[in-house]
Amino acid sequence: MIHVSKIPEASFDVRLKAKDTRAFERGNVVLVVPNDETKVFREVHFLAGGWILCVDAWTKKPCKANEVGHHCCYHVVSADRRRKINAKRRQTIERKKLERMAA
Repeated sequence: MIHVSKIPEASFDVRLKAKDTRAFERGNVVLVVPNDETKVFREVHFLAGGWILCVDAWTKKPCKANEVGHHCCYHVVSADRRRKINAKRRQTIERKKLERMAA
């Protein structure tokens, strides 16, 4: 498992690879779909206490970076990026809704 505080320490290559993936958020789970067809889909679970678990979407085997414990895989970086983008989008929609109600 990886802690949220480790995400900013990810290397440049990991961040670059994370931008090359697609991610879809569903509650506390983000599905990360790499563009490379040979790679597998990953589920990134955001758990309580700021812990993150990255597992294979089909076999539920954990990512090798989880086993090491101090490395951050690109799946986690991509999932965190998607969650931040979606949170900003939700805030914008809520703000516009409140502005329409105030007018």
